[in-house]
Amino acid sequence: NKTVHFSALRKNGSEFPLELSISAMQVSGHWLALGIGRDVTERSSVEAKLREREADLREAQRLAHIGSWLWDLKNDAVTWSEELYRIMRLDPASPPTRARTIPQGLTGTGTGRLQALMVTCGATGAPFETDLELQRLGGGIAWISVRGEPVRDADGAIIAVRGTVQDITERMHAEAALRQSEAALTHAQRLAHVGSWVRQSSPDRLTWSQEMYHIFRLPPGTKPLRLDDMSNFTGAKSNEQLRAALVKCLREGKPFTVDLKAQRADGTHMWISVQGEVTHDDNGVVTSVRGTVQDITQRKLTEAALRRSEAALQHAQRLAHMGSWEWDVAADVAKWSDELYRIFRLNPSADAPRLRDLRHYIG
Repeated sequence: NKTVHFSALRKNGSEFPLELSISAMQVSGHWLALGIGRDVTERSSVEAKLREREADLREAQRLAHIGSWLWDLKNDAVTWSEELYRIMRLDPASPPTRARTIPQGLTGTGTGRLQALMVTCGATGAPFETDLELQRLGGGIAWISVRGEPVRDADGAIIAVRGTVQDITERMHAEAALRQSEAALTHAQRLAHVGSWVRQSSPDRLTWSQEMYHIFRLPPGTKPLRLDDMSNFTGAKSNEQLRAALVKCLREGKPFTVDLKAQRADGTHMWISVQGEVTHDDNGVVTSVRGTVQDITQRKLTEAALRRSEAALQHAQRLAHMGSWEWDVAADVAKWSDELYRIFRLNPSADAPRLRDLRHYIG
């Protein structure tokens, strides 16, 4: 028996694909040839579309770095797509084996975990998804995301497990870099006592950095404080100042800075400096307000101590009738204390006399 394919012509001259099956048979001592011709136009069209779709699928898998696999449970046979061979850096010409249901080179407990998931899926139908680290042939570490689901026959019995393997190495490297960047930012914020916050418009969501929780001494994971909640920590006056600054920022689009008295969750008092600015989309619509909160308690304490020191010095000079002065030689600018103005009976709001003008006051 033999089957051949060739093109034939219809009576109207149009061409069509013909499948001719030829077989030999002996009748009354004579050999006869029997041929059956079939018009396979429709089948050829379906096969051409199938090849086109398979080519599209291979290209899509290549671009997305996603390979597919099928594990036939009855025959314990495994098939891989071309892209899966590329991901695993194996020769597509090598025959599939049972061992190939578990990708080679998985590190740590990856092999056992994946095998358990696949066996469970084949037995119970439970789908799975897991990320695994892979030691590639020839060196180098890669990451793959493996998904699997059952295939059932018309009666609902599980006959196979199929799934995908995606190369997620670039994503894992990007996530690792992002974590390092976030860790560096968290460390810098902790050293500077500066927390950051973002208030998104749509959806309405407020996000805090870790240092914000440290500043207010709230447990990490606590729901970030919204403006209405802040009154419990800033008091009515400071909360009104913050509200006014935010409203002006949203209305005029200009950044703001406001220093506020506040109270930590443990009841201790502090000073904070709140900064904020709006962000816009390409159409100029406000998408969020973001900013920082800095614990400036130490700075405020230092400023208060400096003011007390200056006040004590002024008081001492007044009691001793002794003034002080300072002369910037390069700029020829003098600075007088209040008591020195009183000694010369000059208006303290006027500029201090320069050195060469002192002859008008000294005989």
